[in-house]
Amino acid sequence: MPPTILMQSLEALRRKVKLLGVAYGVGLLLASAVALLLAAVLLDYLLNLPALPRLVVTLGALGVVGYVLVRYILHPAMSRLTIGDVAGKLETTFPQFDDRLRSTVNFMRGGNPGSDTMQQRVITEAGADLLPVLNALLIWGEKHTSAPQPGAHMGIVHRTCGAESTSADRCSNCGEPLTAAEVSWSRSWRGPDPQPLTPAR
Repeated sequence: MPPTILMQSLEALRRKVKLLGVAYGVGLLLASAVALLLAAVLLDYLLNLPALPRLVVTLGALGVVGYVLVRYILHPAMSRLTIGDVAGKLETTFPQFDDRLRSTVNFMRGGNPGSDTMQQRVITEAGADLLPVLNALLIWGEKHTSAPQPGAHMGIVHRTCGAESTSADRCSNCGEPLTAAEVSWSRSWRGPDPQPLTPAR
């Protein structure tokens, strides 16, 4: 997998992680606000609270809502999430990367020791290890997210047999392993032809 595609994929994943983190916080804020409102109304109804205790309950509920707002929306939205952080999290989740993904990100940004040959090898191995993960994200996104255009489709095409695969690591048609040299991604909104992940040799 070319380094630029690897970095673009990590950048897209970084944006999605930030967006999902904020969306999770918004959902949590709405749920807690509704629950606290119902609890305050029920407490007031059952105990017929006078003005001062009612004010204390209201301020307590607002304090909890403020905490959720700061902790689960503002903090994730303002925190700095780098591509290196995403690479590190992927390495923790998928140990087969063996620190190659983070090293690749560092090599791509420059300023790291080591020969060009060694750096290129680490980048190539990291890209190869990341391909099944990216393919799985593509399949998940096709199933669970809305398309950029009505009727748009994204898929994994195994160039060797010409079939679209529904599996991330092996072709669901012929059973061969999916490698960057043999995979194209079809994105109907970018044109009818699938785009190869590596240039033709």
